[in-house]
Amino acid sequence: MSRLALFFLIILVGSSSLKAQETPLVGDEAEQEIDEAKQEMKKRFMLDDSTRQIYGPHSLRFTTQDNIKYHQGGSMSIDTSASNLHRFTFMHQYENKIQNLGNNGTAAKPIFYHPPDQIGVSSGFNAYDIYFKNPSQFKYYDTKSPYSKLQLVVGERGRSLVHVPYSRNVTKNWNIGASFRSIISDKQFGQAFTPGDRNVVSYAYDFFTHFKTNHEKYQLLAHFFRMHHRVRETGGIQPKANYTLKDFFQAPVITNLKNVRSRELRQHYHTYQQFAFVKQLQVYHEFDWVNKSNYFEVEATPSPSELNFLGNPSIRPDATQDKTFMRSFWNEVGCKGDLAKLFYLFYYRRRDVNLSYKYSDDINHLVEHYVGIQTRYTFKEHRAFNLSGTYLDGGLYKVEAAYKSPIFDLSYEGVKYKPSFLVQNYQSDYRAWNNNFESPTAFQVNGGVSFGWPFLALRPHATLVNVSKHIYFNQQKMPTQAGANATIILPGIDVNLTPWKHVHADNNFVFADVQGPAADVFRVPEFLLNSKVYYENTFFKDKLELEAGLDMHFKSAYLADNYDPVTQQFFLQDNFWVHDYLVADLFLNFRIKNFKMFLKTTHINQGWFRPGYFVTPLYPGQRSSFDLGISWAFFD
Repeated sequence: MSRLALFFLIILVGSSSLKAQETPLVGDEAEQEIDEAKQEMKKRFMLDDSTRQIYGPHSLRFTTQDNIKYHQGGSMSIDTSASNLHRFTFMHQYENKIQNLGNNGTAAKPIFYHPPDQIGVSSGFNAYDIYFKNPSQFKYYDTKSPYSKLQLVVGERGRSLVHVPYSRNVTKNWNIGASFRSIISDKQFGQAFTPGDRNVVSYAYDFFTHFKTNHEKYQLLAHFFRMHHRVRETGGIQPKANYTLKDFFQAPVITNLKNVRSRELRQHYHTYQQFAFVKQLQVYHEFDWVNKSNYFEVEATPSPSELNFLGNPSIRPDATQDKTFMRSFWNEVGCKGDLAKLFYLFYYRRRDVNLSYKYSDDINHLVEHYVGIQTRYTFKEHRAFNLSGTYLDGGLYKVEAAYKSPIFDLSYEGVKYKPSFLVQNYQSDYRAWNNNFESPTAFQVNGGVSFGWPFLALRPHATLVNVSKHIYFNQQKMPTQAGANATIILPGIDVNLTPWKHVHADNNFVFADVQGPAADVFRVPEFLLNSKVYYENTFFKDKLELEAGLDMHFKSAYLADNYDPVTQQFFLQDNFWVHDYLVADLFLNFRIKNFKMFLKTTHINQGWFRPGYFVTPLYPGQRSSFDLGISWAFFD
């Protein structure tokens, strides 16, 4: 009971007592008065209890820029489920379809090729992109009371993750908020493997706001994001003559690098505003400004083995720092609206880009001009057809078409895009080249069909990708352009079983085949499996939720790309097979009202059949460890 309600209840009871003293009651009349007083007190207690429960997940809503810009629906409620809470690493969040260096926060790339989202020029440094928030990932809240959440993961072997968002409404139509996130990962192998020997240290914070007038005639979204991502490079395990797989996982092992660090600092300013004349006609403006700095640092004189790994520096033989700085900003203006069941959007965008290298006086500057259109026609029964196109001066383009229904979905994406600054012209202490590559082209077709029964759900699906003039890094760590095309075929099926009530088995199978003259450029596993076998149930009128089981992942053996920390690029290699291996995680997730917690044993099967596994040549996967995490939401 709140203090204010208690105060008024005391006054009420006191006033009733005074009345009773002024007019004494006897017999049945007195008992009736007492019963009425009890009923009144009971009602007030019930009212007070409902007041204390008025704020919670049901009173909190959020939206995204895409929802507002593309009219994709109203606000959404936050996820209160404990399902998949244990999947805190980025590897798990991307369904094990990325390749990293064996530790959360390390360089990563997709295993299967996907056409790039950006057709304009990029810096070419994208190994850490998945750890940075982009404008579409920001949530803009509408809170009836202050909202905050503490998400904390503490993993064995020095791995941790912290995420703390906060948001509140200043007025009915104006919300502000901020969030903080950190990623910490200690080294998992190496001669200096001691607690606190950091492999990854990453800190990020952001501020965001959403303002709208009555009836949402005008809306403003804005945010600022800053993140400093630092990685102490190991170079993987240093191999020795006649090494066996078991030797790789026995201490002590020596890493290829000791005093080398990569890092990226990014600052992002973004605003979006729109004005609605009528439902059929709205205008908008979007502004985006990104400062991006990529560093490669050798903090001490390299040893002979390190020089053999990195290459000989051409400028400073003792210690070096290479830096690439890119600043890009763009303005986009457009009009949009809803014409019955048809949504339309037209826009023009100007993008200015500047890039410089530490060891070069040249500043690369260019201006890009885009025009684009996006439409969506919505049929009945949750069926919709989307068509969009973007043209960039110079003959570059991006075209997308998609049809989606509850049973069937089919999409097409075709792109022709600019080569990055990195592959065209690069000058550093360890690498240098000057190329004149042509613009690559690619198209991708996706499709799937869903079938459902009470105990079984099936979704066969397939992806076909064709890539021409693909730019990659060869075995000598140099950028190269393929002279022909390659076709990647990815059939698969999702199989979700419910053999007993509350018992589930969710499975995702993907097969891969690469064909064409440039097939050798794309090294992928022939088979990939994600499987989750678990029990889930809720108790005490949904106040307690429980999920427990096994999370498993398997990839077949393949010649995975190696990694060059100097340029933060994955490159082809022909000598090291990343062998097939099954990784199993045992987990328990539960929720008690607004409090969530998970307990997890990662790689519980280590040593059962093999001593360990690799995710990238010379980079071992995560060793067996115990992880614990909490997520606690507050609504007052």
